[in-house]
Amino acid sequence: MKLSILLVGSILTSAIAGNAYAQTCGAQPSCSDLGYSYTGSTSDCVGPALKCPFNTSYFNCTKKADALAKLQADIVTAVMPDYSKAQSRNCGSTYTATANGYLIGYEDYWDNWSGCKMTNYNIKINNINVRLGTNIHGDYVSTWFYPIKKGHTYSVPCTTCRDGNYGIYYYSFVPLS
Repeated sequence: MKLSILLVGSILTSAIAGNAYAQTCGAQPSCSDLGYSYTGSTSDCVGPALKCPFNTSYFNCTKKADALAKLQADIVTAVMPDYSKAQSRNCGSTYTATANGYLIGYEDYWDNWSGCKMTNYNIKINNINVRLGTNIHGDYVSTWFYPIKKGHTYSVPCTTCRDGNYGIYYYSFVPLS
């Protein structure tokens, strides 16, 4: 009986020792295998650098240049209109923006040299004229572009002058992508 207890104890001791050997003497992963790919200065990191536990000259962090590139890409995406979703608008009607976006417009006006002058030509956002000049006189072509927030109201009169003078007007709301 003592022999069998001794034999079982010996087998268990060998198993435990073998397991400990595998835990302490096996090949450990490299710092790069664990994602610690940078060396040198951590001064170009955003926030603290995470150092490799096996070799502290290797670290991982978010680089300032990478963060800036991501931020610039996000900003461009955030302000880029989706022109495929442009919604044509009727002159003189008031609309409420269903999303952040832009009002874009085109005007081609002729007064036939008769001296006709259109006044109070406004582009209104939240009932405030955002057009710098409100008078139109002479032959001209104009395009314009105004940012607008979701929930704001907007309208463009697209009026014509009396005495046969006229213009071509087109405007639309373009939501952000």
